[in-house]
Amino acid sequence: MEILRQHMGNVHAIFVPVGGGGLAAGVAAYVKMVQPEIKVIGVEASDAASMYHSLTRGRRVVLDEVGTFADRVAVAQVGKETFRLARKFIDDIVIADVD
Repeated sequence: MEILRQHMGNVHAIFVPVGGGGLAAGVAAYVKMVQPEIKVIGVEASDAASMYHSLTRGRRVVLDEVGTFADRVAVAQVGKETFRLARKFIDDIVIADVD
């Protein structure tokens, strides 16, 4: 909400971190309701990419292991409602190498 209210120019994309996906899904839902033309791009750690793999496969997946780079926010499996919102509102996810 702050980005859309305070940015003076056009916003083309918003990058949002993905841990468990709740923040990203919530930001994406809000942005798409207010300005649907803005792209919402999730950014997820490569060693904890449960949302990326779930969206790629079209279903929630369970990771065999989750790295410690995103400790305390990374999950082996995203929640049902979070996944539903992410599928609907997040335009893309990029993977950030932990190095």
